[in-house]
Amino acid sequence: MRAQTCTAVLDGAIAHLVDAEAETEAIVTDGGLPFTVLIGLPDSSVRETRDRVRAAVVNSGELWPADKVIVGLRPESLHKPGGSLDLAIAVAVMAADGTVPARPAGQPVLFFAELGLDGSLRPVPGALPAALAAVAGGISTVVVAAQSAAEASHAPGVRVIPACCLADVAAWLRGGPGPPPQAPGGLPGGGPGNTAEPSGEPSKGDVVVIGEVALAVAGVGWTPVRGGLNEVRTSEYGTRPLPARSQPPEAADQATTPGPDQGAP
Repeated sequence: MRAQTCTAVLDGAIAHLVDAEAETEAIVTDGGLPFTVLIGLPDSSVRETRDRVRAAVVNSGELWPADKVIVGLRPESLHKPGGSLDLAIAVAVMAADGTVPARPAGQPVLFFAELGLDGSLRPVPGALPAALAAVAGGISTVVVAAQSAAEASHAPGVRVIPACCLADVAAWLRGGPGPPPQAPGGLPGGGPGNTAEPSGEPSKGDVVVIGEVALAVAGVGWTPVRGGLNEVRTSEYGTRPLPARSQPPEAADQATTPGPDQGAP
C-alpha cells in the first residue's frame, strides 16, 4: 500500500515543499526481517530518521509495519537536511500501513515537526516560512509542534493544528477531537488566538515578526528612516543598527567628509 504526505525544508529564509511517499512491500525471502529504506537525496542526519521515527511510532502505541518500508522524498534534486521531515514520514508510513488516513476529509495537510523517541513533537526552525510555502502550494492546514503554533499562525489564510505528541496527531487524523486548531493569523492584526477584527494598528507581536522577517529577507537593504541613516526604528522597541555597508555611498561620503563648521584635523 502507498501513501503520501507533505512537509517542507528550509533553504536560507525560504521553505520548499517536499512530498514524503511511503510504500510497504511484503518480504518474500526466507528469514527476511522488516527494514526501512530512505531515498531521494536525504541528508546524513535524515538517515537517522529511520530509527527515530520507528521508535516514536511504537512508543505512541501505534504499530510499525512488519514489511519492507520504502520512503521516497521528492523532489529528489532538493537537499533535505534537518528533522522537519520526521512527522510527515511517520504519518506517511502509518497511512501506508492503513492505520491512519494521510488526508483528513480529503484535504491536504503539511506536517512540520521533529519527533522525539517518546513520540513527542519538537519545534524546528522555519515554521512561518513553511506555513507560507503551504499556502502558496494550495495547502491551508499545517500541523506543527505546540511551541511553533504562534509563529506559523502569522501566515495569512492558514489553519494551524498545534500538537504535543504523535498520538494527538493520529487521533486527529482518525476524526477524533485531537488538539484544538489555532485561529488563522495574518499580518497585520492577526496572530495566535486573535479572533477580533483588526484594529488597524500593528500589535506588539506583529512588529517583532515583521521586523525579523523583513531584515532576514532584505539582508543588508537600506531604508532611510528618522533617527539616522544607520538605524531601523521599530515602535517602542527602540532602534537596531544595520551593518555599515548598508549605507548608500553618498551617506558614507557625508560621514567621512568634514562639514563647513568642522575644521580639518
